[in-house]
Amino acid sequence: MCLRQLIRPLIVLLILSAAQRAAAAAAANNNAEPGQSHTDRINAALMNKVLPEVSFQDVALDDVIDYLRDVSGFQAVIVREPGVPEGQPVIRLKLRGVPLGQLLKVISTAHPEIAFEPVENPDGPVIQVIRIQPTEETEAAAREGPKIVRVYPLTNEIASVLRARGEAVANGPPEKEAAKKGLDHVLSLIKTVVEAAGDRAAPTLAVHEETQSLIVTGTPEQHARVQDTLAALRGEQRPYDQQQNLAARAAQQLREMKSQTEEQIAKLRRENEWLGKELAEMRDQAHKAEDQARQRAIESERMQVRLEEALARGARSTQTPATPVERSGSSETAPPKPGAK
Repeated sequence: MCLRQLIRPLIVLLILSAAQRAAAAAAANNNAEPGQSHTDRINAALMNKVLPEVSFQDVALDDVIDYLRDVSGFQAVIVREPGVPEGQPVIRLKLRGVPLGQLLKVISTAHPEIAFEPVENPDGPVIQVIRIQPTEETEAAAREGPKIVRVYPLTNEIASVLRARGEAVANGPPEKEAAKKGLDHVLSLIKTVVEAAGDRAAPTLAVHEETQSLIVTGTPEQHARVQDTLAALRGEQRPYDQQQNLAARAAQQLREMKSQTEEQIAKLRRENEWLGKELAEMRDQAHKAEDQARQRAIESERMQVRLEEALARGARSTQTPATPVERSGSSETAPPKPGAK
């Protein structure tokens, strides 16, 4: 009996779960349009998924997609065209009770440079390829460089401001009210410098009053302006001036190296020209020597031929016999031949 009592609840649970799955499938089929495939129904269900609340305050598109992937299963690949830096564009919106598909349309409408290209996935939801085209804002962000977050303690700057106003305490930290005024003065000066720069995308400034610190999110150039302002408040040489001095010294060294290099190049060119002339003269002398040797060889061959001809004539003259000379009117007669009368 105990075993039956345990099995019966399990069977009931299995039946209930099967009924729930069947009801969910029937509801999905009822909501689907006629003729839709299984993949289309999955995608429709994903795009119709309602997000209770969406709030993005200057959030990079990559982080927005990661959030949607976590809360809804949305799959996407971001492709940036040349001229679009990482982290761009930045999304700023706040919605409640919005379907995922409507949210994507809002983003693409607010940012025309963003285009969604669906890629069919037979085993699941569509994978979106998000292409980002360059705009004036993204090109300006690419020129300015990546955003950097830094924390600047302002204790020394506040003390310098209070000393300049004659409100500094000889021993110990300044009073809370005086420190608050000094902090406000420092922040007002930094904001004035930031606004005077006229950047298309101004840096983000945040203050942590408990630690009297300033949190700045901006480009390296914007951080340099903040550092220059803080150094001026402390009465120190500005980092920008230090960088300028270093740059001037580096430029001077570069000019000197360039001058030395040019002199060495000119010297090498002169030596090369001299060596070229020497080589040309040596080649001419070599050609003349070859011509003379060739003429001497020809004359030697001619002399050898003449010598051989003279030797041949001499040899022929020594080998020819001399012929007897007959004397006319001689009284001597040849002996008679035998049998002559």
